[in-house]
Amino acid sequence: MIYNNIEDRNIFLRSVIIEEPNIGPQEELPTLFGAGGRWPVINEIIDPKVIRQQSNLSCGPACAEMLLRECGITNITQVTIENLTGVPTSASEIADALNQLSPASLHRWQGGYLDTSTSLAAFNLLLRTAKPWMAQMKEIGNRIAHMVVVDAFDETGLVLVRDPWEGTSYKMEIDQFLQVWSQIAVF
Repeated sequence: MIYNNIEDRNIFLRSVIIEEPNIGPQEELPTLFGAGGRWPVINEIIDPKVIRQQSNLSCGPACAEMLLRECGITNITQVTIENLTGVPTSASEIADALNQLSPASLHRWQGGYLDTSTSLAAFNLLLRTAKPWMAQMKEIGNRIAHMVVVDAFDETGLVLVRDPWEGTSYKMEIDQFLQVWSQIAVF
């Protein structure tokens, strides 16, 4: 579906009801979305708990603000983080900013490329931390990447994602996630 503007897309997202006879009420169908590409997402909703990025390039600082809030730090905004990192930014710059803005006793942030043999191994390693983390998403051929927060798996094995582009949360199938995750993370 092609939308004339973002508001038309948001209205559509809020009004979608699946009414097909072969699809049960628990079945979830993917739609395409992503600021750094168009990857398949499931059950995307506008989520008031997701920090919406303030500019086209401030996804990293917005995700960093969400990570700080998870640690109980609520007085630091993406603007403060952006002043430290600039935009666009890198995972290592975000980790450095998070370390400057949060007490060392709370958490020591790391960021960069995860050097493991497969993206699935890296993904499983991050999920074992039991804390939300940032993932850099990028489709092949796109000039720019996009940062999102990954929370965990849901009970059906789908990846739970918070996306600052439009302030939404959604789910992704693990294989779809691994196709667009660059193995760059902040954790």
